[in-house]
Amino acid sequence: MLSSNKDDLRDSTFLEKLFYFLICPLLVIFCLEIILRVKHTPSFLIPLPSQVLQELFRSRTILFFNGLVTAEEIILGFLLGVSTGTLLAIAIFYIPLVKKILMPFILLSQIFPKIAFAPILLIWLGFGILLKISISALTSFFPIMINLLTGLNNASKDRLDIFKSLCAKPHQIFFKLYVPSAMPYFFAGLKTGLVFASYGAIVGEFTSSHTGLGHLILAGSHQMNTTICFASLIVLGAIVIFFYSLLVLAERKVLYWKEME
Repeated sequence: MLSSNKDDLRDSTFLEKLFYFLICPLLVIFCLEIILRVKHTPSFLIPLPSQVLQELFRSRTILFFNGLVTAEEIILGFLLGVSTGTLLAIAIFYIPLVKKILMPFILLSQIFPKIAFAPILLIWLGFGILLKISISALTSFFPIMINLLTGLNNASKDRLDIFKSLCAKPHQIFFKLYVPSAMPYFFAGLKTGLVFASYGAIVGEFTSSHTGLGHLILAGSHQMNTTICFASLIVLGAIVIFFYSLLVLAERKVLYWKEME
């Protein structure tokens, strides 16, 4: 009886996910297709979903190779952002002087729109991939740093007292108390940072690029070809969703104990 109830629950959960992630978007696309056809909306304003699908198939080779370029920039920028955000969070947590010195500059870097930094970084770093990686890292490190820092500060004070009473060494306290406490916050920061990294990569491609999905979107807008713009956005969305799904799977593997609570 219990196993039967579990199977029913799994089936209902699967059907619910199928509705929200597949059937519901398809219904929205179908309705949009009908509305645009009835309204006779010009394709240079909003293309028909069927036209976007045709463009996806027709330009699949161009979209694939440009998508690989953008995916590489997102991954490298994200990894640089993770490294920078993690090191800054740990340094700020353990060394109060670092917080007093660096936090004003870190906050200033987030106040200004990243597109404002792009021309300066272009002068410093040139036209290559390093520019896109730097902007991607600049946009992604902050949420990772803040979430990790929040997780470190939320470690249980009672457990810390127990560790100290047992004469635990600093590295033991860090890995056995602070790290498990911070991991849920860290993964929340990673997922947010990934989205920001994709935004930074596209901003970098808008600034200076001859390849990448951002270049295709910019070229399409200059030619009033919104179909390729929407097709590029779909590919970009697919890339981000794929990476995001990998993060969710990694979170489930690492934080398996959260599901037991």
